[in-house]
Amino acid sequence: MKAYASRSQVLSYQECPRRRYFEYEIPTSNPQLGGIRLSRLDMNLHTGSCYHTGMEALNRGQSVEEAVGLALEDFWPKCKAQGLILEANEDASYVAYEQASMVEALIRAYAIAILPGNLARFDIVEVETEDVGLFQQGDFDLHFGARLDGLLIEKSTQDIFIQNFKTTKEWGKKSDDSTRHDMQGLSETAVVDQRLVRWHEALDSSQYERGGSSDPGELLYPLLPNSRVEYRNPQGQMELIPAWFVTRFLTGASPYVFGVKMEFALKGRRSESPRGSGRYAYSNPLIRPWKKADDLKSFGGRAGNYAFKYDFQDDLGGNHRLGKGWNSVNIWEDMGVKNWIELLASETLQGFPPMTALINQFVLPEEYCRNEEDIERWKRQVIGQERKIAIAKLEFAAQTIPAFADHEAALDQHFPMHTRSCDWPTKCVFQPICFGPKAYLVAPESSGLYSIREANHPTEVEFNQGE
Repeated sequence: MKAYASRSQVLSYQECPRRRYFEYEIPTSNPQLGGIRLSRLDMNLHTGSCYHTGMEALNRGQSVEEAVGLALEDFWPKCKAQGLILEANEDASYVAYEQASMVEALIRAYAIAILPGNLARFDIVEVETEDVGLFQQGDFDLHFGARLDGLLIEKSTQDIFIQNFKTTKEWGKKSDDSTRHDMQGLSETAVVDQRLVRWHEALDSSQYERGGSSDPGELLYPLLPNSRVEYRNPQGQMELIPAWFVTRFLTGASPYVFGVKMEFALKGRRSESPRGSGRYAYSNPLIRPWKKADDLKSFGGRAGNYAFKYDFQDDLGGNHRLGKGWNSVNIWEDMGVKNWIELLASETLQGFPPMTALINQFVLPEEYCRNEEDIERWKRQVIGQERKIAIAKLEFAAQTIPAFADHEAALDQHFPMHTRSCDWPTKCVFQPICFGPKAYLVAPESSGLYSIREANHPTEVEFNQGE
């Protein structure tokens, strides 16, 4: 027996088995991919995805203008075609421009305030790498998909780090504690370690072929720094070991991930503004700063007429606030995102040196190191969970379901609801199915609310095509 899973699928089941069924397993008209999604876009997911598009471009060495352009090319067509999931009284146009500005502002701020430090410390050797690990237990093979935002080598130590980009509303001790136990660091480390060890063993035993040699064990020439090596992996497929790994191998470095480098971009809190209006806005100084009231009618203006903090402290620890005469403005309707980010990077505002506002929007915690015991524990748990799901799918499909009630009873048996997750931490998008007409349980697409999901990992489609 074998199955495919990813971090998102594992977490979906842990939140609610019924959600996992609808989100990833329910059969659709696409024979290669199960699962459905709301037809409208989840605002946070879409904004985060487009931010990742920009980060990928920066990591590949493209300019900030190219990175912003690619991110917005990703943002607007989907937003216009599908729309965002919003509250009843929200202004869709306002939210769309706000989120597009958020994406642009965070990318520009990162490029100026964070990226130079990363490039000074690390070599970026992989960007958006699709990877699959194979975890086995008895007769069960779990193919686990992962996508790395970046793979870094620290220049001073040659240690390997996995890079993760995240967007979050705020940061605190709870956030740090949660990240230390987050399974993404475990799953990606396990998957990448497996690949790196495979490459290391191939080079160490000289079991590779190059130049059309018919003998996989024939060493045609010495390994050289900055050279690539092709070899036949244990599955009998040709695989290319990149030059960066060969060079590192020759130094005697260990083929294991040393740590996970999480980088958090802060979006700020989203609250009703003004209260009772039904309109929600983010409190983020990169897109909604403060401006003197007597300068509101002018486009742009002097740096002294803007502020990025309402409450702030001076150098001596004294507390201050802007007070009367200042108003929050949408920077995309004022001087524009680009001009504002460049002003924050170059000017002193409220007594704070240049760059302060940009740096404050990112949290770069110390790298998290995952130990072998934690990784092995995670493997045992996820293999056990996914094996249970694979069996449940087979038993569910084998049952005769002549009526809607019987279909629901089968779901209750194999994919029960965790009702604690219906409304916390947010309202589940599958409530219309779980608590709506029984026909939606069998054919949720008939509700008009859902569409077939798109695979987040191409390796999932490749796995299903091989089945």
